[in-house]
Amino acid sequence: MQFSGRGCESCAESTRESTLTNTHDDSETLRGFQPIGQFKRPPMPTDESLRRVGWRLWRRLRGNPASDPFIAAESLSLANAKQLDKLAAPPACGPLLDELTTTFADWLATAEPAHWVQLVVLPPCDQSDVLRSWAVANKHSIVEPPERMSLLCRKACEIELDGSQSLLVLPRIEHWFLRHHLGLNQLQQLLNQLVEIKQHCIVGCNSWAWSYLSKAMQTQLVLPSPLTFEAFDKDRLRNWLTDLSTSDDHSSTFRFAKSGTKIFDEQAIPRATEDYFAKLAARSLGIPWVAWHQWRRSLKISSEADHKIEERFPHERTVWVADLAEVGIPSDNMQVGLLMLQSLLIHDRLTAAELAATVPDIQCSNVLAALLDAEIVYRDGHELRCDPAAYPAVRASLLAAGFPGDPL
Repeated sequence: MQFSGRGCESCAESTRESTLTNTHDDSETLRGFQPIGQFKRPPMPTDESLRRVGWRLWRRLRGNPASDPFIAAESLSLANAKQLDKLAAPPACGPLLDELTTTFADWLATAEPAHWVQLVVLPPCDQSDVLRSWAVANKHSIVEPPERMSLLCRKACEIELDGSQSLLVLPRIEHWFLRHHLGLNQLQQLLNQLVEIKQHCIVGCNSWAWSYLSKAMQTQLVLPSPLTFEAFDKDRLRNWLTDLSTSDDHSSTFRFAKSGTKIFDEQAIPRATEDYFAKLAARSLGIPWVAWHQWRRSLKISSEADHKIEERFPHERTVWVADLAEVGIPSDNMQVGLLMLQSLLIHDRLTAAELAATVPDIQCSNVLAALLDAEIVYRDGHELRCDPAAYPAVRASLLAAGFPGDPL
């Protein structure tokens, strides 16, 4: 296996810069990772929960009292990718890199720790590769996985874990196996090495892969109890997104499309802002990168030729924040689509050939096209991944269909 510090330099550098410009007191926002069983998803506000359960009945009893939105939806358009990067700049790592440092500082300073290996389990759809970014930023040695299709060879390749530095990081052990009868050999050899290692080592795994491996290989008997971050509630999200939305583009003002009121400054209406971020925290399941992608999906801009808006807010570059959209899973051939989505969550990313190896005997080309069209799945080069903004809907559909879930 190769050691590498490449791959996330831009993410790590951007995160260091965002940390320097953080306007909030670190003592209030910076927290250590915790045992995975303590992860508590933020609750949905009561009024939103009632709306979801009894929306039709509520409308029948009360009519339709909602007033017209401040700006009509048809006069808005989605911001393009370049605009979004200015308005809500990537990466979506949040303060987690600093929290990783806080969590493992004492352990790393211990010459002979009780446990040489630490396990970090994170929710899926982490495009920024948080653990890798942290390792790159701190110049730790990264142990790279083998090529994915080579995992189907009957003989596992040799693994050498003795690095030149004090800490080894394996960011994603979900990249070390395939859900196939031949696809676990390499990971088994890796686990055998980790049992004997006498060097500080941090292993990362996504929560769906951890659940699968705990059943398929009893990995919980070999690796220590996993740690994860504290779920992002409405206050953490508001503070973090305030920093992201004001650090790179000071000329933009964020307003609710429904009311026209500001979101982030002293003119914001506290109740409206609190309700919005409470809903975002609940819908994102407390996962910062999911919330970040859902936030970006809600950002819209009006036409430069909209004179009414120009007169109302002169010399202001207004960014409109629409209501958070519900994501729907295509209903046709649901079982095939859910099998594909489960595999993508377990493995993080797969090529079409790798997906076929993990979901055998299924003709899924049309289903895949439907998932791509619905923005549930997207292409990252030659690989397929589940879209972070759609993850809560995917998770809910899998659980509703009886699929085994994850611990987060």
